[in-house]
Amino acid sequence: MCDMLLGGTLVLDSANKVSENHVLGSRNGKFKYFHLHVGATTFEPSYGLGKNSWDLAVAQRVYDDVVGVGVVEQF
Repeated sequence: MCDMLLGGTLVLDSANKVSENHVLGSRNGKFKYFHLHVGATTFEPSYGLGKNSWDLAVAQRVYDDVVGVGVVEQF
């Protein structure tokens, strides 16, 4: 059996977008919000339907090719 994935992204502006994906016929899915702050910091909270939990990822660009990333899963 092949699981079908349904997903989409709504781009609000160059710094904000909302996305969703869902495996049809299951409770697995994720809602994600992406925000780019001042061109250097990203915030990505997401909610997982299957696990009923929130995740948060934050990334900070330090130099052009160096990025620091922090992730908090399932809070």
